[in-house]
Amino acid sequence: MIYTIKKGAHSCSPLKIKLCAPIPMFGTFVLTPEMWYDTAVEGTHINKLVGLSTDIFNDNSLRLGWRPSEDGLKFDIYVYIHLGGSWVRSPKLKDDIVLTVHASVEYSWSIYPSYDNDEDINIARFVVGGSAIDRAYDVNMGSGWFRQFYYGGKPVATKTMTANIYVEGYV
Repeated sequence: MIYTIKKGAHSCSPLKIKLCAPIPMFGTFVLTPEMWYDTAVEGTHINKLVGLSTDIFNDNSLRLGWRPSEDGLKFDIYVYIHLGGSWVRSPKLKDDIVLTVHASVEYSWSIYPSYDNDEDINIARFVVGGSAIDRAYDVNMGSGWFRQFYYGGKPVATKTMTANIYVEGYV
């Protein structure tokens, strides 16, 4: 499905609200060259590609994020976790990059929330194009909602951006 974030907006269109359980989600995506921007000018924030919240209020979520790479027309795809309403990141942000992807190329992705009985903790596995990162996610994995394509945190999009994102079983 083609999702569009209009200039001056955060959220995409179409915007669908769908409650979901924190089961594995997966699909494919293609980022367009028009999404690339200079982070020195527009900011180094992490935009959101796709994911799910694991509670109704979105204080806790598992998502893939994106930001233009320093290597032109490529994008860094990040693990993006919220716990208690705060972004949880590695001390070195580069350690949260799952994969650097090219514009106009299709990539597979998945997010697998799971429970590790040996350690008594939740683990989330983020996979993009065969590259994976596991992260602890020590909160209730109750029902939540599907999270879609989103730009910024505080800034709004300075131009219209589109991405083709396919999500198995959620839309």
